[in-house]
Order: sequence, then C-alpha cells, then structure tokens
Amino acid sequence: MGYLATDCPKRYNIPVRAVGLSSFRTADNRQMTRKRTVPGPTSMRACGRRRRAVVTLWTLLILPVLLVLFAVAVEGVHFWLARVELENALEAAALAAVKDWAESGSAPGPGWTHPARIVGQQYAAANTINQTPVSIDTNLGVFDAASNPNENLAFVGDLVFGAVTGEHPDYVFEVDLAPSCTGAAVGGFQVVQGGGAGSRVIIDATSDRLTSEDNGWGISFAAFPGDDLQGVLIERIVIDIDPNQTENLVFDFSKSGQPPILSDSRPQTMVQGVAPNADNLLVHSEQPDNYGFVGWFYQTSPANPTVPPGTVQQWPGPNQTSPQIQFSSDADPNGIARFLTIDFFPYVDEFGNVLDAGFEPGDRFRFGAGVKRGQPAADGDDIGDEGVSVTVFFSNASQGVTTSFVNTEYSRRECARQQNPGEWELDALDNWHLLVHPVRLLPPGTEPFPARDLPCPLTNQPRNDKQSVAAAFVPSPVAARNYAVRAQARHEVPSLICRFLNIDFGGPFSIFACTTAMYDCQLQRPRLIRAQPMGAQFDDGGLWAYRDVRFSRAGTLPETLVALVTQAPGGLTAGELQERWQTPVANLLSRSNRSRKRGKGQASFRMFRRSAVTKDACPFFFFPSGNLRNSLGSYRGLRPQPE
Repeated sequence: MGYLATDCPKRYNIPVRAVGLSSFRTADNRQMTRKRTVPGPTSMRACGRRRRAVVTLWTLLILPVLLVLFAVAVEGVHFWLARVELENALEAAALAAVKDWAESGSAPGPGWTHPARIVGQQYAAANTINQTPVSIDTNLGVFDAASNPNENLAFVGDLVFGAVTGEHPDYVFEVDLAPSCTGAAVGGFQVVQGGGAGSRVIIDATSDRLTSEDNGWGISFAAFPGDDLQGVLIERIVIDIDPNQTENLVFDFSKSGQPPILSDSRPQTMVQGVAPNADNLLVHSEQPDNYGFVGWFYQTSPANPTVPPGTVQQWPGPNQTSPQIQFSSDADPNGIARFLTIDFFPYVDEFGNVLDAGFEPGDRFRFGAGVKRGQPAADGDDIGDEGVSVTVFFSNASQGVTTSFVNTEYSRRECARQQNPGEWELDALDNWHLLVHPVRLLPPGTEPFPARDLPCPLTNQPRNDKQSVAAAFVPSPVAARNYAVRAQARHEVPSLICRFLNIDFGGPFSIFACTTAMYDCQLQRPRLIRAQPMGAQFDDGGLWAYRDVRFSRAGTLPETLVALVTQAPGGLTAGELQERWQTPVANLLSRSNRSRKRGKGQASFRMFRRSAVTKDACPFFFFPSGNLRNSLGSYRGLRPQPE
C-alpha cells in the first residue's frame, strides 16, 4: 500500500483524509508534529483505474510494433530457408554437371558441354523451394575455341562452365580456358577409349589363372605424336593388390604361387592375331611381349608380322647382376604380400657406357605375379572388381600418379581374326604395334588412340572376359586444369506474411545464391570449392585489352568496368546488368577507398556486394579474360583508350 498511500495521491491530486497526529524531534531538539493521511476508498479506486488505463494505452501502442517485429522475423526465417533450399539445388546442379562433363571424355568442340548442362538443369529441378521446382537455364552458347571454348552464353548465366587453376585455397575460376585432366591421375579403361590425347601408361591383367603364367600382367608406355617426352622415364611402379584392406586379394609369392617373373617374350597365344602383311595377305601375326630394354629389341612389323623361328631374345643381357627391371615386395615369411614394387634402371655396360636409359616411351614388358582370392587363384576380372591400385612414378613429377584397374566387358570374338584382322599402327618413335583388342573398333570419327600392346580378352563372355585394365596419363609440364561449373540463380519468393495476414511488404522478393563445383582430376571426384573473383591483368606497358576494347591505368575502376560491359561485343551492356541486379552499375561493380598506406594518388578497390555473401563468395559478374589470378584490389583504376 506504500505506493498508493504516497505517490498516487501526489501524482493524480487525489483527495486524502487525516487519520491522526505523529510527533518527532528535529536535529536541534525541537518537538514537531504532523498529520498522518491516507487516501480514502474512493481515491484508491480512482488511482487503480488510472493505472489500468495507462497500461492499456501502452499495450495498444506496443502491440502493432510487436506484430511488425514478429512478421519481420517470420519473413526473415522464411527467406533464409528459401535461400538454403536454393543453395542446395545449385550445389546439386553444379556437382552433377561437372561430374558428367569431366567423365564424359568429350574433347572441346561444338556441343561438348550440352549433355552436362542438361544434367545440371535436371538435378536443380529435382529440388524445390516452397514446393516449387527450381528452374535454371542451361546457358548454352556458341563454341569458339579461342574466346568461348566452354560454350557459355553469358558469363553471368545460371550455369557457367570453366576451368579451375591454382592450388588450395587459392583456386581461380576461369571461363575462357578449356579444362583438361591430362597430366593428372586418371584411372579406368573408359579413359583409354574415350579420354583426352597424350601419352599414357597402360597396365593390364589378362589371365584366367594368375598363379601359373609368366605374362598375366602387362605394362606399356605408349608414345603419341606431339608429346614432348624427351628425358621422361618411369622410375617405379607400385601395385597395391588390396587398396581397400578387405583381404580379398593377396599376392602369393610362395612355392605354390607365382613369384614375380619376367615373360620369356616368346609369342603367346593371348597376343597373337591376324593382320595383313606387306603383300596385303592375311597372316597370323604376333607381337613379342617385351620391347625396348637391352636384350629385347626385336620388333615385328607389317613386313614381318611373325617372329622368325629360332629368334632368341635374352634377358637381362650380358649384365646379369644388374637387370633393368627389378621386383621387390613386402612379402611375409609365407610369401604373402600386399604391395609389389617394380623399379627401373638404366643399363650400363662394363665400360660405363649407358646403353639404355630405362623404361622410356615406346617400351613395354609383360610379367607374372601370383594372386589368389582366398584359396583359389584369382583371374583378370578379380583385379578390376577389387579396384586394385597402381601408382606410377615419373621422372618429371615429384609425386606418383595413382590409378585403379577397371574390369572390362569385351568378348574374344571381337578380337582380330580372319574376317576382322588386326591393324598395324606406327607410334611417334617409329615402332610398330599390332592392334588386336576390340578397343581398336572405335566408331568412325573417334579421336582417342586405341590402347596399344593390349592383348585380347580370353573368353567370349563380355562379363567374364578375364581382363582388367588401368591407365595413367603422363604428367604434363603444365598443371592440369580441373573441370569446374558455377551454378548461380535468382529466385522469386512470395511473402509468407502477406499471404496469411494480407500485409503488403512490397514483394515478391528475390533471393540469390551461387556455388562452384570442381572435378578434381587427381582424386577423380567432384567437390565444392571457394573460387576467387576474377580481376584484370596488365601487360608490362600498363595496358590491358579485352577483344576490341583497350584499357589503361588512368581513370577509375567503375568507369572501366562500365565501359567494358558497354563496349565489349560479347559482354552484357550496363543496362542489362542494371536490370538483372536491380542496382546502378557503379554500385554493382565496385567502389574505391583512399589508402594512406599506398601513398598519395593511389587507390585500393574492393568488391561491392548488394546481396548477402555466400560461402562461395560469388561475385556479381565474371570477367571474361584468361589467367585472371588477382583480385580487384591489386590495381588502380583504368579507362578505355582509343586505338
């Protein structure tokens, strides 16, 4: 009652009544008296009514504000969920598109990105935003090997195809460079018959019983025209028979198995075929298992399709104590091993002369190495089914190239025979190869070279042909350009509160998201990455040119970029950019800040983003120029310069 008895009468001038006297002494010892008062019953009721009125008034004033805040919170969550759904759809589209593109084996040319774009579009449509399928364009343009090798209709389209250069975490997405996995670890026989050009190492396991033959395994270092392979050698090959550690397969180098042994190089049934000789007569042909090492230099040809009787090829030659091919393993006392290592060495005679550098392009050899699956012996199909791993170490690379065996599905009846003879092929080193495998029967117009030195499958059952194959490309001096797809889209989202409460927030609203997926050529799988925005580069004279527009370092960066999109024939105009992003181009592109640290007259720049920054840090536009590794902050402004 303290508040009502004291503050309420004073604040609202409520009449009070006396109820008695009270006395007290002051500091100077004087006696004082005063009346004690309390509000009357009527006054108490009036005070309570006035307080309730104030509370009601404040409630009426605050309630609309709370409703607005609630609506904003609900809308924010609604838009956030919609953006998450859009981002999920774009991630699915980018991952699916880049995987299909990279694994298609297509070479740059008209339509080579079209199937992958359709796949990306379909995966996006499989995702929904508010139960509405996500719709994106394929952004398919016209192929131009020089300026548009990835067939992008617009560099700000929904699906932008390109290549990624640089290493983690400094990835750079470049739209005018065609990707290529040449030089990276590439596995699987599908690469042999559909992959890109370039020298490759072919490793096969062709056998119905890998414990009783001296040529069940084969390795061929093929050489193709245009390859710069001078001085490139294979120094070591490591075969991991159990890469998944399932213990399904093991090397059996015991007495009952087959210790590593080189083929005697005598003609074998599995490498025989039928081919025309110099007189164009069909004859049974054969190719020696081993070629290119000291002691093994005999080669058959169209003129001499068979090995003459009595031809003796010795191994390892006069230097018996230091062979060029040496086997080692991690075998236990029982002869069971997981790894087989093959090292290659130059051949040096007793006078110090190097007669052969080692395992060079154009060389090949076959060998035996026992493998068993449990108790029974393994065959060629088991090697691919288990995904046996092979790592090839080249002299021009610091790391090995790892690939895996794939079980092929061919039939012996498709091999060279009287009605469908084999073909002779001359490699870049003028060595003849007899093509007898079904892979030689590629459709007309197919560019990739058939696999050389590959024997026929052993049966007529495609799913049980007793053969598995692996392929590894020779590392290129130029780093591999990984495949990349950037998916970006704007999606309209209706207002949730407007629909239920009939409150107009000015919608519908648009949400924007983007993501970049890269196909890692070495890991052979797609993944999401953060790619840097691209900026301009200058030559030594401070000039930079894009198509028929030239720029210098004078002026401001926004002026330069506006001029670029306005004047460039293949770029978007400023008006198109403004319409797409609903903001002035000057704000859209960049803004500059003076920096004292850079000195007087110099400016630093940063991207100005109107939308929320996504985890991919998507820029508003793509700068269509090559090898753009630096951000916009590295340059001063520039302005168009006449010719």
